[in-house]
Amino acid sequence: MNLLKCSLLIISLSSFNAHAYFIDYLKVQYAGEIGFLSIGMGKRFGDVYSLEIFNGFVPESIGGNEIESIAIKNIFDIVDFSIFNKNMIFYFGLNLYHVTGLDYQSSRHSSYPETYYRLGSIRGLLSFGLDFNLNATHGFYLESGLNDIILTNYLNNPDDVDLSKYVSHGIGYKNIF
Repeated sequence: MNLLKCSLLIISLSSFNAHAYFIDYLKVQYAGEIGFLSIGMGKRFGDVYSLEIFNGFVPESIGGNEIESIAIKNIFDIVDFSIFNKNMIFYFGLNLYHVTGLDYQSSRHSSYPETYYRLGSIRGLLSFGLDFNLNATHGFYLESGLNDIILTNYLNNPDDVDLSKYVSHGIGYKNIF
């Protein structure tokens, strides 16, 4: 199970100050389009941009098949504010994720010509979230998003597509170095 290996790697990384090397924080996320459970790491560049890499997993008991994904999240801070002496950031993300395995690569299905379908395993995701730090090393975040297929369908059929039925929601924990 690759998620277990990644979890062990993240736990071992959190045992030393990885900030000085290549990451600023680790995250664990429940739900939110990229997996039932996802783990990742992020690096902050400047005051408003962060880049994150995640490995997501959906067990067979939930998804019908075991599903694994890899996501790259581009996070842009919109507003930084404080409530009850806690720092909060409202942000949006432009993200890409790839579902591994040939089951989701429609262009490689043997019954269709090689160029009949575009690659269906790579998706874009527009997300909005709220990140709140409890202290200097621990935080939580809430995130909601829509993938590129739903957004395209909505733009082409705004009267027929109800976006509220397709929004994905996630919640996560953040360990800051």
